[in-house]
Amino acid sequence: MDSALRNERLRLRDAMAALAEGDRGAFEPVFRALQPIVQRYCTHLLGEADGADAAQDALLKLFSQATGYRRGTSVEAWAVTIARYECQTRLQKRRRRREVGPAAEQGEENDMERRLLQEAAVATLKDLSESDRNTILEALADRTPAGATHRKRKQRAFARLRAAW
Repeated sequence: MDSALRNERLRLRDAMAALAEGDRGAFEPVFRALQPIVQRYCTHLLGEADGADAAQDALLKLFSQATGYRRGTSVEAWAVTIARYECQTRLQKRRRRREVGPAAEQGEENDMERRLLQEAAVATLKDLSESDRNTILEALADRTPAGATHRKRKQRAFARLRAAW
């Protein structure tokens, strides 16, 4: 990571920690840093209109929960986690209200759900060992060698994947 980016992230962490401790002067630098990240993420998942609303709500929640920020953790990751929760909540509300009308909108919702699931699956696979990842990918591509050893390896890799998921 380049030193300018590292310094920027450290300044953001310090500003967020100050905000968590009640320093209202830290609001502006935190907002300037996080707003584009949250906006881009929500818009990517929900589209322009819903994404803008979700980003605004996510930022409101983030600042209302600022005292819950743990010093030293990634502020960006914390913000995206809150944004992801907000987007998922909006998708669930849509489903419950059955507001989804035309088939095209339903297809968009399925795409959003698929993207959320893919993100979760990739994150879960990254937590597994390289050996487990390779075993799972071979099994999904139907390239698993025959034999009890490989069958047991596949069984254990999928068990670890289920536990991590």
